[in-house]
Amino acid sequence: MAVGVLIGWALLAGCGGGDDGDLAAGETGGNASTIDSGEGITRDEFVERANGICRTAVKDFRRDVRENGLERYLEFVHATLEDEVTQIEALGAPAGDEDQVEGIVREARQTIDLIESKEEGWTIKANEALPRAEERAADYGIGACFISLPRG
Repeated sequence: MAVGVLIGWALLAGCGGGDDGDLAAGETGGNASTIDSGEGITRDEFVERANGICRTAVKDFRRDVRENGLERYLEFVHATLEDEVTQIEALGAPAGDEDQVEGIVREARQTIDLIESKEEGWTIKANEALPRAEERAADYGIGACFISLPRG
């Protein structure tokens, strides 16, 4: 039942504007997040590239669901979130904004960890963590980024 509700939300997920922000192959990160100051990246550049990352991830997610069906939906949600967060971490943070960017990534990572754990009640907890990440991202200037999970 929860997965069925998640499907509708994921298909409605959107992302803000900006360039694609694709990173070179092999730039990945782990579940632990430590955001360092990006080498000379400005806030505007960070937001533009993060929005590009999000837009590409959502487009790829929708294509995966369309091509492969909904039975692998949760796998797609997990992979999309992981990819978005890993690429945003790799950007580094604008000087002085490390704590704000770390907060966005930390909240999104909590959702990823909950999906991986599949512990009892994980969907309720994920429905609390991911909106916090989305809110922090929006407050920072990043458009709707993460694959949305329904509340309730």
